[in-house]
Amino acid sequence: MNISQDQNHYLVTLDSEFTIHNVAEAKRSFDEMKFSTGKKLVWDLKNLSRIDTAGIQFLISCKNWSASNGLEMGIINHTESIIGAFDLLGLAAYFGDSIKMSKEMKENYKFSYGRKKGFY
Repeated sequence: MNISQDQNHYLVTLDSEFTIHNVAEAKRSFDEMKFSTGKKLVWDLKNLSRIDTAGIQFLISCKNWSASNGLEMGIINHTESIIGAFDLLGLAAYFGDSIKMSKEMKENYKFSYGRKKGFY
């Protein structure tokens, strides 16, 4: 995991996997980082090949932490692994990011959980 920043954003990039094996390291990196309010926390997942429930839980906790600390969090470049996890767990609406996918992928993932009114 790498965290970089510019004037308006913190950019978090992940390499290959975000699982129980590296979530603790990510937590330490976040704890050491001094975040400023008013910036966006952007997760770029273009290199993510695998995510498990520990990785998903960390993303959820980061979204909650960001909201309570004055940062807006977003995810870009969703890979098929994160799209599959969001579809399975009904989290697309929770994160609320625009997800770009091919026509074939749209047929595989219906995001039916995230579309139910009143679910979130």
